[in-house]
Amino acid sequence: MQMPYINKCFIVCLLLLTAYASAQPRSRTITGVVRSFDDSFPIEGVTVSIKGKQDVSGTQQDGIFYIQVFPEDSVLVFQHPDFQQTVVRLGNSNEYNVLLQRASGWVQTYTGNWRAIFTQAEQTVVPVQLSFVQTGNGLELFFVNGEERFSGGLVDYQQDTLHAQLDLFEQSLLVYKDTDGQYQGLLKRNKGNAPPTRFSLAKSDERFLPIPDSTKQYQIASKYRLLFPNGTKIDTAVAVFRQHGALLQASILRITGDARYLTGRVDGRKFRLSSFIGGSVTAYEGEFREDGSLVGYTIGPRNKQLFTGIADASASLPDAYALTKLQPDREQLRFQLKNAVGEIISNDDERFKGKPLIVTIGGTWCPNCMDEAGFLGKWYAQHRTKGIEVLGIMYERDTSTAYVQKAFTRFANRFNINYPLVLGGLADKQEVVKTLPDLQTFLAFPTTFFIGKDGKVKAIHTGFSGPATGAAYTEWVSGFQEHVAQLLQ
Repeated sequence: MQMPYINKCFIVCLLLLTAYASAQPRSRTITGVVRSFDDSFPIEGVTVSIKGKQDVSGTQQDGIFYIQVFPEDSVLVFQHPDFQQTVVRLGNSNEYNVLLQRASGWVQTYTGNWRAIFTQAEQTVVPVQLSFVQTGNGLELFFVNGEERFSGGLVDYQQDTLHAQLDLFEQSLLVYKDTDGQYQGLLKRNKGNAPPTRFSLAKSDERFLPIPDSTKQYQIASKYRLLFPNGTKIDTAVAVFRQHGALLQASILRITGDARYLTGRVDGRKFRLSSFIGGSVTAYEGEFREDGSLVGYTIGPRNKQLFTGIADASASLPDAYALTKLQPDREQLRFQLKNAVGEIISNDDERFKGKPLIVTIGGTWCPNCMDEAGFLGKWYAQHRTKGIEVLGIMYERDTSTAYVQKAFTRFANRFNINYPLVLGGLADKQEVVKTLPDLQTFLAFPTTFFIGKDGKVKAIHTGFSGPATGAAYTEWVSGFQEHVAQLLQ
């Protein structure tokens, strides 16, 4: 009598299992043979990876590869040091035979990590790290600063010289081999007659080399309060350190912004740090003392600036929301400025009426502004449907129409910006106050304004603590989100 009931249960379970199995993503195995384009010989040791994932396979001695993919996987990447990187878009087939072209001689020569040596003030040697990587579009330059890999764009090779156009900084980077067989470099401005900055290069995974006969590495506190003598006054800053044995990473925070990703070493009590993304080299060196203090120098092209510090876990900067102010009788930030094609955009425009508005004052030349734009571009794309607007008021080193159009376009493309950019004027803090007379003070690029639906300024944040600062960046993001939530109420 129970058999029909048992049969029904069995059928239901079977249906459930079938439904569950059909709901699971079905993987498949892609296979094929990788051969040389020149002679059709199979290539051993080719790395096969799924674009956007960590899954990696490789070719065997006969050039055959196998790799498991899922429905969302659409592109395979094939890489080998002696061949150009190749990408293959997946279709319905499970078999793909791939031909790789040999890399050009200069591509093979430059591919890899390089230690570039700049000579700064008082003949101080400052190394930075460059990396040339083969991509599907060609050889790409990256500036390496610890965990950061900042793209310098694609490079080309003409008349025995490698050329990289660093558009964000209006500079060019050139590398060539001198008559002694040593690699030399030039960093030069695209306009004007300023002499180029010279540097030397050598292939290396190291940035700063160890100091011989150093004692055991000093264990550094995570945070220091810094003092920078500046004429009759003293400027304050906060240094945040992350130590991994002899390797040292840091960021130095000021009210105007942070020094981004500083990378280097500690040998004994001596520390050395540098950062470079294609503009100018940032460098610090100094020594930790037994009493918990430190003394050091910032190292520029022509000058060194002394600073001192003391370990202080509670070190902090003044409240960034209390530094920039409107005129006493003003509640709005009024503007009437042109975008790159000459259209006038003002705070009274229909697109801003009755909506919260975030206004950031910056410049396409400013590294901290780049970091903020990297956040705002993504954030706006995700939240614009909530009825909030963003505007960038940019102060540039060149205000000609041709330059502004070029600078705005590449800045927007680089940081995925879909909100409007307008020209405020020349890159000068006094110019900001002049063109935006509702401001009483202006201290830093960038400065961010949170404006309510009624058009009144609700909060102003001075400077920007970027991703390199760790906890400070997390705190900035949290504060940003809180102010936006209040604006949307």
